[in-house]
Amino acid sequence: MARRELIRIPTPREDEPEHVALLLHGCSINDALQHAVSTRDQREDAGLGDTEEGQHLLYPASPTLDPAVLDSPLSSAPTSPEMPPSHPLLASQPYSLPSPMDVPSLLLNQPPSTSTKTRNHKQRTKAAKAAEKRAATRPSTYKIRSSLSRKYQKNRTVVLEDFKMMTLKTAAVGAWIARRCEIRTRFQTLEKVLEEGLDLVEWDGITTGVICDDDRNICAVLEGIPGPQEAWREVRVEATRAVAEAGGSLRFGNRRDRRGPFKTIAVGVSYGGGQKRPGILRHSKHNQAVLHRLMTNPAVKRIAGFASSGFAFFAPKMYRDYATKLDALFEHYKELGYNWNNSIFPAASFNFGPNSASYEHNDHGNRAAGWCSIYCDGSFDPKYGGHLILREFGIVVQFPPGATVLIPSACIRHGNIPVRKGETRWSFAQYASGGLFRYVEYGFKSWASLSDKDQDMWAQRRAARWVEELGLLSRVDDLATDQGTAGLLV
Repeated sequence: MARRELIRIPTPREDEPEHVALLLHGCSINDALQHAVSTRDQREDAGLGDTEEGQHLLYPASPTLDPAVLDSPLSSAPTSPEMPPSHPLLASQPYSLPSPMDVPSLLLNQPPSTSTKTRNHKQRTKAAKAAEKRAATRPSTYKIRSSLSRKYQKNRTVVLEDFKMMTLKTAAVGAWIARRCEIRTRFQTLEKVLEEGLDLVEWDGITTGVICDDDRNICAVLEGIPGPQEAWREVRVEATRAVAEAGGSLRFGNRRDRRGPFKTIAVGVSYGGGQKRPGILRHSKHNQAVLHRLMTNPAVKRIAGFASSGFAFFAPKMYRDYATKLDALFEHYKELGYNWNNSIFPAASFNFGPNSASYEHNDHGNRAAGWCSIYCDGSFDPKYGGHLILREFGIVVQFPPGATVLIPSACIRHGNIPVRKGETRWSFAQYASGGLFRYVEYGFKSWASLSDKDQDMWAQRRAARWVEELGLLSRVDDLATDQGTAGLLV
């Protein structure tokens, strides 16, 4: 096999861009790559990005790297201007150049052979087809992985003695949504909440915890993280960077959110508040572009998918009901769809902070007994702030950054203990409007458009609807059976 030699480039001219000059000064590089770098810079100056395909340029490693370059911006990963470098999640990582084996052959001196071109074309075609297949995949096809089963086998169970979901009186008539509870517009301290009789659940944010009522029905889940902490740390860093960037670019209105004094924006499919039919939450052209970048970020998608997988594992019957009805809705209205193909939740909210603590409230428009996922992150000590208050459960949970929880946000009042001054916290929630399921059950109609006969029929079912909803929750002892019944096992 012929050896591909790299040509040494002379010292850069004075008119070279600074970062290109540093690169050319410290690396062995050929004419093709120099041209590619120059072309990339011209595209960026014109606002076109790296390439039309969105692929970034790969630089070949060189054993002749000048030590002086190690102090340049190329020697560490860039940090977001929105977050201070001292942020523990944004600590700079060593910059490493890829090996020559990772560089496309067109960037090296020797042109690729015909067989290489054919093979690369086949690989690209195969990768493109795989990407299209993943994009077409719906959350309803999700199967529980064996690795996830092993992880959740060692969960911690918190039993809420003298509490039963059946006794809750917060569901609205018909049990599609919940009654609106009074919002406490003043934040509580941890000491005050404990004085009111709530029990503190100390949680490390890693170990999975299951919250059950007195009948051992799974009411909520402290899901934790999906794998090794170091791997998840990389996801957290990228998600924090993406959220900080979006928060600095979005244009927020003057309307104050009822849940708390923080910047927030919602995306996805919604139905309620006078809408005649389900629709997509609309935003300005500018905000839509920013949100598109945020939602297509792989780290954000990973967080969304992890929450959905926990929902499928611990509430398989409820998950299957979501999948069946939402698939039917999105088939009926082709313009509607899931936010991510790995998450069953049709809507999401990004709470940008800098302190996204919520007042105690209930999200009454969400599905009455359905679950909402909440992910939080930032730079704060979870022993002193960020706790999750679950009022009807009678507990307050230590909620560390980087962790995910699943709670019935419609029928349970919940809120946060604020983090301390100088600390930061942002959060990301996913949920489903109860009106979506009601609309599907009514035959893709609103209540007002139903015939008198159909209205009478549904009115007779209203009394039993709450029991039906709670019947979709799983008991701890029946979890494996319910997963099989719901068709979620491989």
